[in-house]
Amino acid sequence: MQTRVQIIQLCKKSIRNDTKQYLSNQIKKYGTWKVINSLKNTNNVHEYKNSPQEFNDFFSSIMNSNVLSYNQPITCQTDLFQFKKISTPNLFTLWRGIKKKNKANPDYHGFTMKMLSYTIHCPCVYETLLSFINECIVSCTYPSSFKISTVIPLPKIPNPTLLAHYRPISLQSQLSKLFEKAIHFQLMDYLETNNILYPAQFGFRAGHSTEDPIFALSQVVNKNLNEGKFTAIVALDMQKAFDKVHKDIVRDQSLYSASTTIGRFGR
Repeated sequence: MQTRVQIIQLCKKSIRNDTKQYLSNQIKKYGTWKVINSLKNTNNVHEYKNSPQEFNDFFSSIMNSNVLSYNQPITCQTDLFQFKKISTPNLFTLWRGIKKKNKANPDYHGFTMKMLSYTIHCPCVYETLLSFINECIVSCTYPSSFKISTVIPLPKIPNPTLLAHYRPISLQSQLSKLFEKAIHFQLMDYLETNNILYPAQFGFRAGHSTEDPIFALSQVVNKNLNEGKFTAIVALDMQKAFDKVHKDIVRDQSLYSASTTIGRFGR
């Protein structure tokens, strides 16, 4: 039986070969430079036909119209969860995990990640950041002004004509990214340690990738073939899946039998 590494290598090799074959066919059909130009990022400026207020009203209504029904909280018998203060080494570990530290794009407050990359090693800066994050953790609150994001509508299709053809991308406060990493690290450690996450969940987990479900599926198929069985696959693609998640499920203080701190941060 093939090992997981061998299957992953075969998948990567197959993808490379298919990509080469596709590009080769495109070059033969359209020519080299036309294919190269089609692969370049032209950074064209998109012209919006709708007003900012129209986008705002539409995006605000998405959660209300698409949310699924919610009847009762989900509970799980585990030890109560409590957020803990972080230390200075923790802060710099979180900072190393921040991507694109040299971006000069300002947030809603005019603050850039590049400004922080130049100053974070100064004691007056990292001590202030550490005090700010720990105060938020202890009080289970976060300043409302830092929750303000700049929302950019990005087209889902080449020539959008409807508001539904756009997806909202929120550019949050730069300091919020650091604070969210502190919360995310502790929460994920709690979920992983207590085995709360479903074993077959591969997305948004450390040490997992898109190759893992391919490997898991191939193992099931091979096992059934060896036993003379058939394998049927049902794929479900839910439109606007993220928008359909009910906020009360996240905020519910009895979710996973954790403490009320999770619910208070969710507001």
